[in-house]
Amino acid sequence: MKLPKKEQITSAFARFKREGLSSQVVNTKNSNLFLKTENSLPGGSYKIRGVREYFEQVVPSKSIIRVLSAGNLALAAAIESSKRARPCQAVVPVGLSEIKRHRLRQYNADLIEIPFAHLWDLVNKSPDELGCNYLHPLDPHLLCGYATMALEIQEQLPTFDALVIPYGLGGLALSLAFGSAINKTRTKLYIAEIAGHSPLKTALDEGRPSKSPKLQSFIEALGTPEVLPAVFESLRCYSPEVVLVSEEETKNGIRELFNDYGLRVEGAAGASYVAAKKVASQTTEQVVAILSGGNISEDIFQKIIGPNL
Repeated sequence: MKLPKKEQITSAFARFKREGLSSQVVNTKNSNLFLKTENSLPGGSYKIRGVREYFEQVVPSKSIIRVLSAGNLALAAAIESSKRARPCQAVVPVGLSEIKRHRLRQYNADLIEIPFAHLWDLVNKSPDELGCNYLHPLDPHLLCGYATMALEIQEQLPTFDALVIPYGLGGLALSLAFGSAINKTRTKLYIAEIAGHSPLKTALDEGRPSKSPKLQSFIEALGTPEVLPAVFESLRCYSPEVVLVSEEETKNGIRELFNDYGLRVEGAAGASYVAAKKVASQTTEQVVAILSGGNISEDIFQKIIGPNL
């Protein structure tokens, strides 16, 4: 698969700094655990980095931006499309969370809800195979934008040793692995997956990806049924270590992030935080948890927070 060049990432990072597109690194009660608050970015996720880079580098030949997404990528595309008065079609799975559906409509995106199996068939094609018909989640311009996060962390916390990243489709993990390698000689990569549904861990253990049922959970972003072969071959070179967390631990993490730090996050970010706490408790190294997004539906959030709100 195509990865961005160092010069492309550094150029995008410099531009984002000029534009004020950045998130903070927040200290926690654990002296060696830090939070990268990507949930605070426009659209509520890190996806805005990739989409903004895409629009900067690509002038679509057609009027409609059609994006394959589980929600957050489509929202970022809708936000950037609306700035440019371009129509956006969000190709999303049936059963998309209400908050993402509502926010997409706020930015005038047309929703095309299709069965997950159909969406997954499209995602399984490479960006080159799909051509200009769709914005693929692994488009190299998107990966370039995501990789700027690693350079930003290096600037904010030069002494960090490890990143803990939630694993969805793998674009974020691969981008941060590649971005971290630009200026640092060694960064440990920990990947958060859900106990009982860990396609990356299974692939690493078996030496190849294998299919599994899609995770049925409020943790939408971590529900993919398999690791794409191209992502696996690229990511395994960075020797990531998978940390498993349960759904109940993830709920506790979401509750703790809100009560202790005033941060509202979705399931993938909660899983990343819990995994990072486990890592930080076993080392003195500086560990950064990537809080990838904050688009959690109100009903789910209220059930998790409960009477503590």
